[in-house]
Amino acid sequence: MKMRDRKLCWLHVLNNARSVGVIAEKREIMTRSAAQGLNPVSTRVRDVMSADVLHCSVDEEVMNVVTKAARKRIGWVIVLDRDRKSVDMVPLGEENH
Repeated sequence: MKMRDRKLCWLHVLNNARSVGVIAEKREIMTRSAAQGLNPVSTRVRDVMSADVLHCSVDEEVMNVVTKAARKRIGWVIVLDRDRKSVDMVPLGEENH
C-alpha cells in the first residue's frame, strides 16, 4: 500500500525498532530525490529521509519540547514511552500536516 492510498504525508522510519528518521512525501521523496537526480520509485528511504529527529518522553512538558524543536528547527517530534519505544510522531507547524 502506498502513502497516498492511506492519505499519509509522512512516516516514522525505524530500523530494528529504533527510530532513525522521518520521511515526508513532499519534502524528502519528491524534492530531495529530484534534486539528486534519483528515481523516487527505486530510491531507498535511507537515501532521502531526514535523520535529524527530535525525541521526547511521554512525560516531558509540551513547552520544553516545542522550545527544543524550534531551537533545532525540527518539524516533528517522536514520542517515546518509558521503555524508549516509539508511541507517536507529532508534527509541529502547518507545513508538516
